[in-house]
Amino acid sequence: MINGICKSEIFIYQGHGRRGLGPDFDDINEMDGNFVIGDNSKLHKDNKLKLPGDKSYTIVKVGENDLEKLKDTSFANHPRFWFFNACNTKYYQDELESELLPNKVISNTDILLTKSLISLFSTAATSIKFIDLLLEGKNYDKIPARLFESQQTTLYRSGIYNTNVILSFKPCMYWNYVENPNTEVEEKKKLPSKRG
Repeated sequence: MINGICKSEIFIYQGHGRRGLGPDFDDINEMDGNFVIGDNSKLHKDNKLKLPGDKSYTIVKVGENDLEKLKDTSFANHPRFWFFNACNTKYYQDELESELLPNKVISNTDILLTKSLISLFSTAATSIKFIDLLLEGKNYDKIPARLFESQQTTLYRSGIYNTNVILSFKPCMYWNYVENPNTEVEEKKKLPSKRG
């Protein structure tokens, strides 16, 4: 995962979100396949970043914070898109906007997160749609609404309905979209800056 997140122009993760601790590439109760985002950094230990919402269920017993280990030189010097397509990846937002990542990465990366539980039935279709939309090269601000539409269409075809929404942000900015796949009305909200 480290090579993908550092070198790729488009990085997509789909799997367990682990309630803010980070991506997980093995059984949720095992540690070997974890990529730690939401704990064990100096900023967490100094109480400058909050811990995941359900610490008792997804505790990280060992291991360093993988974001903190990444250095400036680890990242290729180009714009990039990251899509964390797993349940409640909104909990990664404070870490992804913090000093855990180098400034040049934060300013050069568009990150899409989810703000609710994500159905297994829709993750593959949504990830493929994300690539299609990037290659289409049209208005970036419409991507979250169009991903939501793709997600809902896939779920309807599977006989499932839910109201999952894709949350998109650049540093200190996020977009909330009306939860209706037929509209693309947006409301932009400025978040307080976490950088001095």
